[in-house]
Amino acid sequence: PGSQEVRLARNNMEGLRGPGILKVLERRQTGVATPSRTHQALQSHHALAVRLSLEKQLKEHEGCVNRISWNSTGTLLASVSDDCCCCVWSYGSYAQSQLSHSFETGHSRNI
Repeated sequence: PGSQEVRLARNNMEGLRGPGILKVLERRQTGVATPSRTHQALQSHHALAVRLSLEKQLKEHEGCVNRISWNSTGTLLASVSDDCCCCVWSYGSYAQSQLSHSFETGHSRNI
């Protein structure tokens, strides 16, 4: 099979003043929600998801990409796939995006 594409999306932050997001922020401000719960709620909020757009396509995996995760500074991205490989991408800027490491995980099924 051909290489699957890992699509990175960025968020267009205009127009985030929907009532759902304000409620999430209010819960954090009043101490009802923890910082991590607020972070999770905002990351998965529909008002943000509808504003995602394609920024860059990264090609390396031979199977469907099942999960991606950024490091805390946003400079490294890890992706895992049905091909049982993990790829670590360096993401300094659009022009500098590149594969840093790729390795077999030892899994016998997709990850």
